[in-house]
Amino acid sequence: MMSRWTRTARWARHAGYATLLTLTLLLLAVADGDSGPQRQEPVQRPNALEVEWSLRTPGRALDAADTPASVNDSMLAIPLGATVGIVDTREGRRLSTLRGAGSELEPAGFSGGVMFAMDRQGSEESLNAYDPATGKKLWRETASRSRQQKAGNGWTGTAPSLPAPGPVVEAVGGRLAGLDPQSGAVRWRKRIPAVASCGEVAPAGPGLPSYPPYQLSATDNYVVVLGKCPGLVAELQVMDARDGGVVWKRRLEEWREYARIDTSPHAIVVSFDDEFRVFTEAGKEHARGRKDRKPAPMPDDPSGDVAVGDAGVAGAYVGDLRWSVGDARLQGPGASSLTDRAGRRSPSVPWPVAGTFVGRSGHLLIVRSEERYGTRYTALRPRHRAVDRDRPAGLGGAARKDWPDACGLVRAGLLQKLGRDYVKLPVRSSRTVMGVRLPHPSVCRFATESGSDDDIFSVTVRWVAPDEEAARTYATSGIPWGCDPPLGGCVLAQVTTPRPGVHLYTYRTGLEQSPVAHATVVAGRHVFGISTGNDTARARWLVARVATHLSDLNGGGRALAASRP
Repeated sequence: MMSRWTRTARWARHAGYATLLTLTLLLLAVADGDSGPQRQEPVQRPNALEVEWSLRTPGRALDAADTPASVNDSMLAIPLGATVGIVDTREGRRLSTLRGAGSELEPAGFSGGVMFAMDRQGSEESLNAYDPATGKKLWRETASRSRQQKAGNGWTGTAPSLPAPGPVVEAVGGRLAGLDPQSGAVRWRKRIPAVASCGEVAPAGPGLPSYPPYQLSATDNYVVVLGKCPGLVAELQVMDARDGGVVWKRRLEEWREYARIDTSPHAIVVSFDDEFRVFTEAGKEHARGRKDRKPAPMPDDPSGDVAVGDAGVAGAYVGDLRWSVGDARLQGPGASSLTDRAGRRSPSVPWPVAGTFVGRSGHLLIVRSEERYGTRYTALRPRHRAVDRDRPAGLGGAARKDWPDACGLVRAGLLQKLGRDYVKLPVRSSRTVMGVRLPHPSVCRFATESGSDDDIFSVTVRWVAPDEEAARTYATSGIPWGCDPPLGGCVLAQVTTPRPGVHLYTYRTGLEQSPVAHATVVAGRHVFGISTGNDTARARWLVARVATHLSDLNGGGRALAASRP
């Protein structure tokens, strides 16, 4: 059964993804060299991402549920079912393994040098504190069953806020409780301002969580409370995590349908419907505007930060939507938009994989992707590299001329074997990938003049990688391995690999989630996709035949060169 903390936390995460990514306010402290406390010069005009380290963990992260990893400036907490693995992000080295009492241990985050995780044993929900270096459990608190309970810290079972000085939890009676991270002892208790103003909101139905008229978040040092009582002006209140004292507060505007806060270590974004306001942690209003505008320069910060935002590409997926990358018609890995402190924004900067942005750790971006036998976590360092018209940043090191004409990949001889009256239909819009104009269409549809749906297929140049190993890495991340819970339990793509580099599988599309024959193929530095409109025997045969043909193309040889008119 899904816990109250899980339901509440996942609802909040998914509701905030679009805002968080659009506003590009996850901060990345960029250091050049070691990770010491001294100030480092920021990367100027970052336009590339370099792999710092990569590791694979057993089990696919999303087979059962969307349980995200947690990250801070030096460590990564990876959910592994009943355990959590701790990784030193500076070196990609495993530090320890945390163990809970239940069947699933979910990392909540870091605070005060302690790692916090949630678990459930029977009907009991627990908050656990660990020493991340050794894996030793420091203390455990069980959620209060009574709204009037006074023993312990009165934790209600909702996700804690985790500023650096120590965790802050929602306690019974509409209060916040600041805890000592090492012992769990209560440091202070304060009434939540929004609860005092308008009371708590009842659950929408039996067994559903109540969504109170406030939202909690945290910056590096403070707890942030957005009071959003219905019919009243919203108020932002920032509290010191050490003693609960109010550091500063602002009365904001009225809101109609949407009010939310998103935070980074040094900034707070308040969103109202289509508008936003940005505050520094100290309370200075840094910017305001509409969400569809380009990002403003970052607040002043001595660490030399780079803003990391969503590039809006197909290869970056959120939560349980990971099957989307298996669509062989989609192109490119995940990507980020990097903005330096002067407000200069880079084009889309590709990752080496299709996957999910986990967070930033010091000077690194951490991304997650899935493979046949596990989940891969990759650390990426922003860099500046020389680019020119032929090798733009959006292609990740490949040249425009490296992208072949998709219609030329299937020659006349093969088409005659597939059917007598095939015509090639280049997709005009496919001449632009990652914002870069290509010399040829990168997607081509093939149809017979007789018009039979069973004969239609398409070929897509999904990506051209810098080298063959990078092509295999990207292709592996672009296949729907394992289960897909949103489809109704453990629904499999039934991936088969008849020969190295050829992956045949069933992709599901449309409201009815109908199975469709697809394939992803690696040929040298090139990754191709083949797709049809159904899963008939004819469609599967077409996909397998074309996939075999494309796998024989050498990334730098004659066959691929011949695909260019």
